[in-house]
Amino acid sequence: MTILDIDTDLLSNELQVTFDNVVGVTLSSNIKMDEEKLLDSLQHGINSLFQYTTQNYYHIDSCDSLFSYLFKTYENNFKDFTTSDNDLILLCTISTSLFLSKSSAQSLLLVYLLLNNLDGLEHHIDGVTPYLEAHDLRGLLFWAVKILSSINYDRSSDFNITYEYAPPKVTLDWLKKHRKPEQPMEFWFYNSIIGRSLFLVLYTPKCRYAKCSGCNLPSLSSQDKTTSPSKVYKQVDYVLHESISSGEKNTIKEVIVSNNGNLFDIKTMPTLSLLYSINTLIEELPNLKKIVIESRIEYLNEHQLKTIEEVVSAHEERNIQIEIALGFEIFDDEIRNGYYKKGFNKSDLEKLMPLFSKYNISLKFYMMYKAVPNMSTKNAIADINNASVYAHELFNEYSVGINIHISPTYVAVGTLLEKEFNEGNYEPPGPKEVNKLCNELILYNNVSYYISLNDEGLSYTHIEDDYREFIKLKKKIDYFNSYQKWKDS
Repeated sequence: MTILDIDTDLLSNELQVTFDNVVGVTLSSNIKMDEEKLLDSLQHGINSLFQYTTQNYYHIDSCDSLFSYLFKTYENNFKDFTTSDNDLILLCTISTSLFLSKSSAQSLLLVYLLLNNLDGLEHHIDGVTPYLEAHDLRGLLFWAVKILSSINYDRSSDFNITYEYAPPKVTLDWLKKHRKPEQPMEFWFYNSIIGRSLFLVLYTPKCRYAKCSGCNLPSLSSQDKTTSPSKVYKQVDYVLHESISSGEKNTIKEVIVSNNGNLFDIKTMPTLSLLYSINTLIEELPNLKKIVIESRIEYLNEHQLKTIEEVVSAHEERNIQIEIALGFEIFDDEIRNGYYKKGFNKSDLEKLMPLFSKYNISLKFYMMYKAVPNMSTKNAIADINNASVYAHELFNEYSVGINIHISPTYVAVGTLLEKEFNEGNYEPPGPKEVNKLCNELILYNNVSYYISLNDEGLSYTHIEDDYREFIKLKKKIDYFNSYQKWKDS
């Protein structure tokens, strides 16, 4: 019995119209699917749900048998919790997509094609569309569990489902169409040196500075001039009460709180909102060790730092570390404030160092790798290493802990950097250049490091040409971020 029959001639057109940045689905080191094989395997897996067969699903030697095994596994897990065969198929498809390829566009295409080709599922399209457009498989699975079954979120770990922790793809168009008032802009998980961490981006009025030549984040923020504290409360509560299971809460050790701007600017983030966010995170996350707060340097003063300390001191038995994240971007003052127009001087930071020391506040330096045109790879690496030396020296003088957070530069739409890119004057760093940075990065024991592959969206530069290089690099970086050393060393 054929359940799904899709015209493979339409697949490439659907890919082109519906998704961008499509990458291959890697099942193992020696299994990789092209578009036609992906669709054939999907159909084989779905059909196997409704056929009696003696195939040994545990013997996985091809894409077909892998799909069949996974669909059969999820059928066995979900069948007692769904009310219809179609609901079961959709749940199995999403779960299998998560297992196979995380948040790749091809994986989401499985769900998209299923919805448009299987009778009885088309009424779910409106509910599924926001997750498809954001490439948010994890969010889609949570939606499906809630809508299609009687499974409690906290039981989902019993089904051996691998959640995707990568950032969703949030655009201005997506925010206008799909974001609900009680939702933040986005959130995702990542692994830091202290364990599982949450990156939470709140939806508030845009950064009032908004001059940095490579940044387009203000366009994604609210265009209102002010916001009420209650609007922020709802966003924090939505994530902690609706979008994260209790099991996940127990694993979170660090939270970065952001609004793509300045959380200490009371015009864009009321003080009550910031204090509520800090207090609620501490109360709701029992194993939380650190809260990172993003800001520009000019919004920081002793009164604000003391107020934050008072909130944390109310939970003194928890020993929560507060860290302030600053957009350093480029170490060289002339380049940072010349081309990049950052408006941030090291001398401004140094004036505040005694206060950070007094209130036991650590720092995070956001650094961009190869952030401007005409910067050679050699000079870009030197710039990052100069920041590392500087952080080492600051620690020795003020005993303030510093984390250096490095991101390869992403060309954001609507920026001066995009203009340079379009004119052929700038090429963002790809996996090979990032790997070279990793190999030459100067490390100090009194400074911690985090290398990110995300900045205003996943930096998939050259990923289609260097996919295998990217996967190798990601594994290398994931290990380094967790253990602060290279695996081969």
